[in-house]
Amino acid sequence: MSRCFEFLKQQKVTNIDFNNMKYLSALMCLFSVTELFIGTFLLAYLFKLSGENLLPIAYYYLSLFGLSFVLSYITGFWLKNHSKMTLYRFGCFFELIFFASVWFFGENACQHVVFLGALYAFISAFHYYPFNLLVSAGVSQNKMIKYQGYLDCIKNIIKIVSPFLLGLFLSFDSLNTIMKFLACLSVLNFLGSFCVVEKKKRHLLPYNVGAYFKKTFRKQAVRYIYLMEFFRGLALEGVLTVVVTLYIVYLFQTDFNLGSLTSLFTLATVVMNFLFGRFAKYQNFVKILIVTTVLTTATSLLFVLCPGRKTFILYNLSFVTATRLLLMITSVNMFNGANIQGVKMLFKTEYFAVREMFLNMGRLVGFFGLLIVAFYQNFELLRYFLLLLTLFAAVMGFCSVLINKTLFQKQ
Repeated sequence: MSRCFEFLKQQKVTNIDFNNMKYLSALMCLFSVTELFIGTFLLAYLFKLSGENLLPIAYYYLSLFGLSFVLSYITGFWLKNHSKMTLYRFGCFFELIFFASVWFFGENACQHVVFLGALYAFISAFHYYPFNLLVSAGVSQNKMIKYQGYLDCIKNIIKIVSPFLLGLFLSFDSLNTIMKFLACLSVLNFLGSFCVVEKKKRHLLPYNVGAYFKKTFRKQAVRYIYLMEFFRGLALEGVLTVVVTLYIVYLFQTDFNLGSLTSLFTLATVVMNFLFGRFAKYQNFVKILIVTTVLTTATSLLFVLCPGRKTFILYNLSFVTATRLLLMITSVNMFNGANIQGVKMLFKTEYFAVREMFLNMGRLVGFFGLLIVAFYQNFELLRYFLLLLTLFAAVMGFCSVLINKTLFQKQ
């Protein structure tokens, strides 16, 4: 962690200084605990309440990403010329509503999955959209690899302990205790947001996605970035993670096992995060992408042909290590894309708005696929769906290779 903050101190930032970057990174690490619960343990909770029925899970995520797609566009009107941290604080407020709703619904939560998904859409949009804009302004392109690697490393160190404790509490204690704990984290996140001080900067142009498309979408690198983000939402930051979690619950049954395995897999991820931040170079991206894509595809094929706990653990280890490298490279490319000529000074808000829209389009397509699988209620079919999603992740990696060749090959 000290290495990450030492790195941040060396940055020549534009809109926010070292302390702001440090506080902002700490807030997102804190939010990662909340995100872990909503993305992993709430999923397991709903899955068990429904009697291992996939339909409520599909409806939950379709409502989440359907509204997220709309919010991706709407929130840009505020973020173009107003405080980004104000929107972030509204996200903390929606967190409290979310946890109160889960507590209130209790064992009837499966009957309200559309409402819960809609609430989480506000939480996600109001946290990550402002965060991405602030990071793009605060970290220079030549330092983005180290920043992304070290930040993810810290977040995953937190996630090593958190899944184990959350799984233990859910196995031996009530859900209400967890809700109270997470509500306290939301309040802490809200109060901590006042440590980030933004410099007032008003754009000359109003928020205009149409003008942005006319000006920049003919650039090949921009098109590749959005295609990459679509497949990123379709696979690695969408339904694929959910399918992997469902398989852990299905094969290993208890929340304690879910927490223990998640912590184990996260430990492997931390190692990858640190090595990426410490040693990765732009000129090595293509080689890394090829190796990680082949490894993940091979282990998923092995699990499909020889299903079982051992082959699934092997697949999951490659999933959390190889795909983590894929995600970090795509994140670096995504942030660097915001500094393309014609985007950086005039259309950065629009760039991230369209990025969120393509990401959520991919997620919607993926969860419509899960909805189709859910109608058959067949875990054998889910296994083949997992293989298909892994192949989509490989397409994402290929898109990232094209980005490196067209935009960053001189780095």
